[in-house]
Amino acid sequence: MEYTLASVIFATLKCHEVMQQYGQHQFQEHPAVSLVITQHLATHFVKPDPAQSSNITKLEAKVNAFRTRFQSLFNLLLKPSP
Repeated sequence: MEYTLASVIFATLKCHEVMQQYGQHQFQEHPAVSLVITQHLATHFVKPDPAQSSNITKLEAKVNAFRTRFQSLFNLLLKPSP
């Protein structure tokens, strides 16, 4: 019982010490957390596909063309009639 109680007290104090260190480093800058974040990003990184980039550029061009056409039609509607 005494060994268990001592273990609990030690673990609690250690937890407070570690949390204080994390707080001082704002979590993400702490070496232990930084490593985990870096590993996560390396594992889940998806390399951009150049073909997808081309498709996005085409879609952006279409959206801009529709925007221009819509604006011209909208201006015609707002134009006072003679």
